[in-house]
Amino acid sequence: MQDTFQKNIYDLVTKSNLTYKKYWLQLIERNQLNADKFRAIANKITNQLTIHQKRIELLTSLKISYPENLPVSQEIEELKKLVHKHQVVIVCGETGSGKTTQLPKMLLEMGYANNGIIGHTQPRRIAARSLATRIASEIGDVAQQIVAYKMRFNDKTGSTTSLKLMTDGILLQEIQNDRLLLQYSALIIDEVHERSLNIDFILGYLKSLLPKRPDLRVIITSATIENQRIAEFFDSHAVYNVTGKTYPVDVIYQPYEMDEDDVSLNQAIYQAMESALSVEMGNGLVFLPGEKEIKACANYLRKTNLKSYEILPLYSRQNAEEQAKVFNQNGRIKLILATNVAETSLTIPGIKFVIDTGIARVKRYSLRNRVEQLNVEAISQASSKQRMGRAGRVSHGLCVRLFSETEFKTRKEFSEPELLRSNLANVVLKLLAFKLGDARDFPFLDMPDNKAYNDGFRTLLQIGALDEANQLTRDGQLLAKIPIDVQLGKILLSASKLGSLKEALIIVAFLAIQDPREMIIEHQDLIRERHKIWYDERSEFVQILKLWQWYNEQVKHKKSNKKLIDLCHYHFLSAIRMREWHEMHRQLNEIAHALKLIENTIDADYDTIHKALLAGFALNVGIKDVVENYYRSTNGRKFYLHPSLKLKLKNPWIISLNLVETTRLYARFCAEIKPEWLNEVSAHLFKYTYDGVGWSAKRGQVVATKHALFFGLEISQSKIAYSSIDEAYSRQVMIKEGLVANDLTRKLDFIQFNQNIIREIEKIEDKLRTTFAIIDDELFNFYDGVIPANVFDLVSLENFIKHNLDSQLKLDKQKFITRLTNDVAHHELYPEQIDNNGIRLSVKYIFNHDSPTDGMNVRIMLTDLLLVYVDNFVWLVSGLIREKITYLIKSLPKATRLMFNPQQESISRFLELAQQTNGLVVEFYKFALEQKIQLDLLKLQDIKFPMHLNCHFQIVDNKKIIADGDDLLQLRQQLTNKLDSLVIQNSTKLMPSITGYAVELNELLEQVKINQITGYNCLVVNKDSHAIECGMLVDIVKARQSTINGLIELFRLQLSDQIKYLRSRKFTEFNQVAMIFRSEYKADDLLNAYEKSIINTSIKQNLTSDLKFTQLQYEQALVAIRQTIAEVNLDFSAALVKTANLYQQLKKVVAKHLLLDEITNQLEWLIFPKFIEQTPLEFLLQYPRYLQAIIIRLEKYANNSTRDAQLDSEMQNLFNLWYDYCEELEGKNKRVPEQLKYFYYKLEELRISMFAQEIKTLYPISTKRLQRELDELIKHITLK
Repeated sequence: MQDTFQKNIYDLVTKSNLTYKKYWLQLIERNQLNADKFRAIANKITNQLTIHQKRIELLTSLKISYPENLPVSQEIEELKKLVHKHQVVIVCGETGSGKTTQLPKMLLEMGYANNGIIGHTQPRRIAARSLATRIASEIGDVAQQIVAYKMRFNDKTGSTTSLKLMTDGILLQEIQNDRLLLQYSALIIDEVHERSLNIDFILGYLKSLLPKRPDLRVIITSATIENQRIAEFFDSHAVYNVTGKTYPVDVIYQPYEMDEDDVSLNQAIYQAMESALSVEMGNGLVFLPGEKEIKACANYLRKTNLKSYEILPLYSRQNAEEQAKVFNQNGRIKLILATNVAETSLTIPGIKFVIDTGIARVKRYSLRNRVEQLNVEAISQASSKQRMGRAGRVSHGLCVRLFSETEFKTRKEFSEPELLRSNLANVVLKLLAFKLGDARDFPFLDMPDNKAYNDGFRTLLQIGALDEANQLTRDGQLLAKIPIDVQLGKILLSASKLGSLKEALIIVAFLAIQDPREMIIEHQDLIRERHKIWYDERSEFVQILKLWQWYNEQVKHKKSNKKLIDLCHYHFLSAIRMREWHEMHRQLNEIAHALKLIENTIDADYDTIHKALLAGFALNVGIKDVVENYYRSTNGRKFYLHPSLKLKLKNPWIISLNLVETTRLYARFCAEIKPEWLNEVSAHLFKYTYDGVGWSAKRGQVVATKHALFFGLEISQSKIAYSSIDEAYSRQVMIKEGLVANDLTRKLDFIQFNQNIIREIEKIEDKLRTTFAIIDDELFNFYDGVIPANVFDLVSLENFIKHNLDSQLKLDKQKFITRLTNDVAHHELYPEQIDNNGIRLSVKYIFNHDSPTDGMNVRIMLTDLLLVYVDNFVWLVSGLIREKITYLIKSLPKATRLMFNPQQESISRFLELAQQTNGLVVEFYKFALEQKIQLDLLKLQDIKFPMHLNCHFQIVDNKKIIADGDDLLQLRQQLTNKLDSLVIQNSTKLMPSITGYAVELNELLEQVKINQITGYNCLVVNKDSHAIECGMLVDIVKARQSTINGLIELFRLQLSDQIKYLRSRKFTEFNQVAMIFRSEYKADDLLNAYEKSIINTSIKQNLTSDLKFTQLQYEQALVAIRQTIAEVNLDFSAALVKTANLYQQLKKVVAKHLLLDEITNQLEWLIFPKFIEQTPLEFLLQYPRYLQAIIIRLEKYANNSTRDAQLDSEMQNLFNLWYDYCEELEGKNKRVPEQLKYFYYKLEELRISMFAQEIKTLYPISTKRLQRELDELIKHITLK
């Protein structure tokens, strides 16, 4: 019996063509052994099939026809063929083509509703609702059983619905529960050119879904989309253009002078309307940024002679009744004031003229401030054309643009996608919840910047939706199931834990919709008076709760709906939004119960409610500035209270749930909070710093100020015992500032005893020739040696004395004095020999102020000259270094100098921390930075020390002084050629020349010693004979470069066939290239350069990192080099030909151009005699890009010469900074490092980003980025 039942179900499913078929068959197979589960699945399937049969019966009665006056009707058969053949079809239909209404009818006719539902998305609710009514009317579905719409708060679909009109947000919600979208057999994604966040997400999701649903058909429609681009995105060849049913539209440009208020705009609209009505008598459509501007304009027009016409507002938040007035045909001329809702989504009948203000209100997320910006911005050319198209639907039309034609041409071609101007936290959460892999790899049509992704991840981490590994937490999984902003969702989760979910649901539902409280500027005093009944001076959220309670009471005791609506109007409340609020609350309540969130039965108190709010928007806390009228917030932001706020805040700390940047950063939805709440809800986001570490005699311990920081905003500070943070440092401070300085509140015997000894020592100071600072250092060392590590405050010290007595803490007078005066100490201060890099050097001290050798004199053997560390000598010896540092400090400006007080303690601290293998000045600069003292490094390096505080050198060879002076680097430069010639002469006598592999190749760059001279094995190319010889150089840098040159020549000997081939079989266009570069090269020289660049580059690419070669490595390298030559030849010859052709073209184009001088100067840096030999191949390969960018710049110049001049000035400033520093190094006979030398090619990449963005840069680049990089590079070279 069971087998028969299962077979019947299996046959039913097999015979059906529903989109669920494959899924049902999998369920049947998986559960056929479980009778109960199978029966439940079978019941579900049979119910679905029964419903489907009803739909089929309704569909058979349809009679579909296409209005002949619509252009798309003539293309239906072609479109059917495309849909049948291709999974994705892109329809680019001009305004009035009828694509929005006729394509869903076509899919019904093709039978796609027989297999599943046809989905049709719209970006706006108003469009979805009106289209459902219109399509149902056209197919005779009077009862709307077949065609229905679904949107937030309003679902008209039922079991018989075959064509579903919906907002794109609804489709996104459905994806969460139906990952394969099995309910749909076909989808129409309309108005894609608007590029909303939802549309971009849907497109990306469909791209990944379509391979799993080969039966699903997708039609993407728009008016202005770059159809080829979207076709490439979906790898589809089905692109169809439908002409629009439009009439000619005359365009008039009528710019106006903008003032601070809307009067000038409204006046310009009025004047344009009068002019338009005199030419085209009929309905008019005016595009304005938002609801506020629409109301202001309507009020203005109703006071003019246009008041006799029907002036109607149109925006998305209107109720259906108000919106319907726009479509009613009552014979009166309508002047419609609309937002961009009328731009594409709605077709308004009878429009004869359009007035385009050229602006729209755009929401944009600021990554820098991490807030929403709501600015009025200029619209794109595409949007302007869409607006214009609304005037040519019924007859010849007119479009008045309230801006100039020049401005129109300079505007962006297409509108920027919402994805690129939004906070990506919700997007990232969806992607992670859908388990679609790395969020950054999701295939969006326009990929957001990594910074935007990182900001999204950061937001989710801050609210606890992600862990440190960027994996969803339990909270994150719950938030993904709540279809609202993640931060609002976080409020609900926190409220559930804190016991305020009941109140949080009300508040969050309110925040998720548009504020139902109306604020009409001309009635604002009256509004404030009538809103007083739910006023609260501390919190807007308490006001919201009071409003909820008040409204519920009115609903409970209402006499009729009309009286309730009238009551709302009396209190300046939108009745439709109040209903939306309740509907949103109902939906959130259902979701909260489904997620098993705990709702409190007892009313929550103020603190509990606001802690939950704080959990979602912790970064929006602020503290009132004590002087100015703003609030300091996290990440260095500051915000002002929005003028509409009705609060009397007494507490300086507040939270805002809505920061929006217009002319300022304004805060709305605010309430007082206590800063300590932050630690309860966001403790994981705190950072702590400590400063003011010092000894407190009163507390008998080392104390510090602890600062609790919340994204840079100080939440609290307190005094703590620093031993809880760092016991070892606390112990040192206690000894130095407590014991040595005798800063104690209690009398300790050993302190009194030791102080008596110190006083006796002070009396014989002149005999000691020392300072008190040295005595203090010795006393510190004494205590440091006898006090245990676990003694760090007065309590632990007394405990130590109690158990060990204090005898070991008392100084031995004789030993202490002897230690300060004995010969050993003197020798340590002024040694006769010093060690430098393992080399013992003799030192002599001369005390003669008139002598150029006054002070410390060091003798260095010529053979050791290159082995000693130069920086070590600036530290002199212990007897002189303190005086030298003292002089350094005294050379600073007074204000800066005082920051090092007490000086001797600072010097001691510096000497403890300094790395004496580095330069003294650089180390002192770093030390100052650690003390938060900013010094000028260049000025510091210019300080001239007295003669006796410099080290003097005598270079000795064969017991004779051959050179002397104070600059060891200069002495090296002076003598290094002598050393090199001596070394090479001695080493090449011992080592023969080579022509192939030799065992010496495996010993290259190893340190050796010949005739008491230490150096490094290397290869040397003989200047006269060109023989490759094994030699030695004392300078490792020179040895390495000489070895690379030698290896190149050695391998070239083995590559004679390849060299001969390259020279004899030149690339085809060689003669042409030689002709173009005849000013830079003779033909033979060009051939030599071409061959050497390829061969030498191929060799360099295959050298080992240490330049050593075993015989096997040598042979393997030869094989690899031969392969590389072929690859490099192919790339380089192609690049050289392109470079030559572009160079020739460029010289013709630039000859009579205004930029002749600038471009000629740039070309001289690229193309010059021997440029091939002197430019690394990696940059030569980029020459075609550099030259192409110049050509593009020249082509663009005429249209935007001012912008070009600005960018060129910016570039020249950076170029001059780089060039001047290179010249400065060369002027000092210093080598320009390769990294700095080749920085020039980064400037070429910057030119591409400035003047030819069409050519992508090799890496992210900007003027600021390069400025920072160059500054760091210069700083690094200076420090070295």
